[in-house]
Formats: sequence, structure tokens, C-alpha cells
Amino acid sequence: MLDNALSIIPGAFGINKLSARVAPGNAVSASLRIARGFRLEKRDEELAHCTLG
Repeated sequence: MLDNALSIIPGAFGINKLSARVAPGNAVSASLRIARGFRLEKRDEELAHCTLG
């Protein structure tokens, strides 16, 4: 599902940068984010803020 969204969203909405916020304790979401190429922008007490593109 995530792979489909990453391939459809940029063309459908004319954007070239996606962002995601992931709770640091959510290991599954964090590993999916890393595997898909998202980069950590900043981290606060509650979330890791990441971008792709």
C-alpha cells in the first residue's frame, strides 16, 4: 500500500516532496520509512520528522 501511494501521490497532486512523522517507538513504521528512502529532518520528544524527495 505504501509503495503504491509513493508512486501515485506525486503525479496526482503535482508535488515532489513528501513528509512523514513517525513515533520513535514505532519500529515497523520507522523501518518502512528508512527502506523507502525517507530522511530524518528533525526529532522532538514525540515524533521523528522525515522527508522524501
